[in-house]
Amino acid sequence: MKKKNLLALLIIVILLGAGVAYAYFATDAFKSDKEIFLSHLLKDNMFSNLQDEKLAEYIKKQEDTAYTNKGEISAIVNGDESLGLTEETIEMLNKSKIAFEGKTDNSKKMSEQTITADLSQGFNIPISYKRDADVFGIQSDFLDTKYIAVRNENLKALLEKFNIDSEDVPDKIEISKEQFTQKELKTLQKKYVSVLNENLEDELFSKEKVNSQTVITLKMSEEKCVYLLNEILETVKDDEILLSKMSETYQENFKQQIDEIIEELKEIETSEANVVEISIYIEARNMKKLGIAMIEDDTTAIFMAIENDTNQTTMKIYEEEALIGELNILKETSGNDLSYTIQIKVNPEEENTEVSLKIQYNNLFLLDNVEENYEVKLSYESPSVNADFSKETTELSINYKNLKTFSPNVEIEGLNDNNAIILNDATDEEIQNLIISIYQNLGLM
Repeated sequence: MKKKNLLALLIIVILLGAGVAYAYFATDAFKSDKEIFLSHLLKDNMFSNLQDEKLAEYIKKQEDTAYTNKGEISAIVNGDESLGLTEETIEMLNKSKIAFEGKTDNSKKMSEQTITADLSQGFNIPISYKRDADVFGIQSDFLDTKYIAVRNENLKALLEKFNIDSEDVPDKIEISKEQFTQKELKTLQKKYVSVLNENLEDELFSKEKVNSQTVITLKMSEEKCVYLLNEILETVKDDEILLSKMSETYQENFKQQIDEIIEELKEIETSEANVVEISIYIEARNMKKLGIAMIEDDTTAIFMAIENDTNQTTMKIYEEEALIGELNILKETSGNDLSYTIQIKVNPEEENTEVSLKIQYNNLFLLDNVEENYEVKLSYESPSVNADFSKETTELSINYKNLKTFSPNVEIEGLNDNNAIILNDATDEEIQNLIISIYQNLGLM
């Protein structure tokens, strides 16, 4: 495993710990450096400055109250050479859009959407989607006049009807939305604090004052870091609370993935000259910055820093002294609106690749007629063939908007024998007739 992978694993473990835990100590007075370090690492959510109560209310309202929606998806492409697209294809993409309209009642597990792909040449492809509890169906005149539906059960037997290998397919696809209770979070906190306490000696910690901030640093050998990660992963692998939030099918995959990471950790060739330093910067009893450095032969090989401001969080990663990655998240409010802007830059000092995501909720604070706007933009610079050695910028932008209007009177027709063919219940003859009908509708027979 490369050193970067070790850093990535460290970041994941630290951020998960910060997100899962809640208040651990009430005050820093009379505590050792180790106690202060662990208390802030575990109690401070590095992204708490980006959370929003109204957004949480809006998400909850969508689970409890039915709503209608209407929106569209479109794309804008600039710079065809790097993408390998013809001018005709670029023009078609820029003029095309996907429109959708429907109803949703999550409390009853019911929803329906009509999706129309407008390909800019007067050719529209309408498709309808419907959910009725555990039955999911699609309908299009290109397929059949009825919904073609699948019940989320006995999936192995269903695939065997189509002579498809079902060995790696579960009988039911389970999507868990279970949340951690406060009691579970406190139990997890206690367990992982215990793992850290048992494996980190007091002498590994030090404290210093830098301007208005108190900086506490954990400095350990590379070998110690690998050992600590191994102990945490072994605990995670058999954690009953974490496993209870996963489907039985994914539990085995999860344990297998953990075992693979543990095996990779064993292959790391550690050196006494290599150390790992984790520093937290505390101001006004809040953690303002987290830094992780991997030092090889007294030289900082990789350094990562996460820093918080009032409404902004920034993460930067350096390899030696070169900036190789940057993440910036900005939260803004204006009137009844809320927006987030997320920017990711890769190798900004060389061939700059940038991904940005802007999420805007109009009328969010009114909790009705909320319009969601998402803009995903990918841009990168490539060397030009021009004599001046300038760089060319290629951009791909995808725009999504969706207006949601809440109403307790939304009615959604379920899937039944009159409007749907449920494949789980269909006979071999009915399936064969359906396949022939689809081929005929598509003009293949």
